[in-house]
Amino acid sequence: MQLNADIIYLICEKLDPAEADRFDVRIMRMTLVSLGLTNKICLEPALDVLWRDL
Repeated sequence: MQLNADIIYLICEKLDPAEADRFDVRIMRMTLVSLGLTNKICLEPALDVLWRDL
């Protein structure tokens, strides 16, 4: 199960709003929120990236 969590964390890293154009920041944040709400495995990695951006 750890492998899946690592892959999800890498996906969240690619959605990091800090790396996006200013027009894409909102879209990236909303995508991370949606991903985090899908299941428990996605929640922590998505929140880590979101909080790092804020």
